[in-house]
Amino acid sequence: RLFALAEVSHRHETVVGSAGALQARDRDALDLSLQSARFGVAYHSPLRFLSAQLELEIAGKPRVKDAFLEAGKTFFVKVGQFKVPSATFELESPWTLPLARRGLVHDLMTDWLDIAGRRPGVAFGYKGKGGVKPRLTLGAFQGTTLKQVVPGDRDVRLIDHASLTAQTYAARGEVTLAGVTLGAWYEQRVGSTVAAEFSHFATFGVDAEVSQRFEHGALRAWVDGSAGESLYVTANKPGTATPWFASGRALVSYRFGGLEQGEPYVEPFGFFALMDPDTEVVSDFVSEAAVGVAAGFWDRARLTLQGEMIDSQRNFPGGFLDSQNPDHMSLLLQAGARF
Repeated sequence: RLFALAEVSHRHETVVGSAGALQARDRDALDLSLQSARFGVAYHSPLRFLSAQLELEIAGKPRVKDAFLEAGKTFFVKVGQFKVPSATFELESPWTLPLARRGLVHDLMTDWLDIAGRRPGVAFGYKGKGGVKPRLTLGAFQGTTLKQVVPGDRDVRLIDHASLTAQTYAARGEVTLAGVTLGAWYEQRVGSTVAAEFSHFATFGVDAEVSQRFEHGALRAWVDGSAGESLYVTANKPGTATPWFASGRALVSYRFGGLEQGEPYVEPFGFFALMDPDTEVVSDFVSEAAVGVAAGFWDRARLTLQGEMIDSQRNFPGGFLDSQNPDHMSLLLQAGARF
């Protein structure tokens, strides 16, 4: 699977001027990138209950994304590296979502708050059949600790000792009612703001997913809400209590055509997300909105044209994004193909 992206953006940023003082400026930019080049192999054993999957990302420095064994059908165990059970929006493949990218709230939650993502771990679960299709997954995953922070980015590494305190524990349950999949999840996650140190933080969420086919198209939607303990405190906030964040996202699209693989289709969509980094602080929200259209040949090739806007308020915590201003407006053109 390949994704290439062209982005025209207008951003606000703070730079160090010639006199050494900080100064604000606007910047217009054109960025071209190979977002992703994935190669995957799925193996189905002659033993019907046993399967394996390997997925590599080879854009840039090659790295393993998924590598796991799964045994069982109704009751199953999964071992290796794979996604932590969390919000359905995070569990979906980027190929399934019509968006050109998951957005800033996703980045803040996964890259800065250490929620969801892929980790080495083990999970046990139940996948039921019948009307409501109940599913339950319980897992333990190796935690990470801060490696380094650079402007706008944060790198982590796996905690390199075997203590039970170094694990993130996660659970997700879901049922399907009248074509709507309803889910709830919880993470007792490991988070870190200091290299070689870490703590545990509670996080939970609820979500709903709709995928309803009609005679000439399909309605799709993902809606979720999350809350939990945060690693980042707004500057000058009194007290030492751990802050709590809250967030919500909604993505809705309607696909015209594309009912079978390879059929032409057009799919307009809208996306909105909001995050309150600290529920006790005012004027610290960050919001994002995107509208666009994806078109191509269903499940084989697509072009996505997307406009997005991100806005943050004055008390947005500087710990996120290493104090970089997230505000921007962008026009994205993404090309994708799956072989």
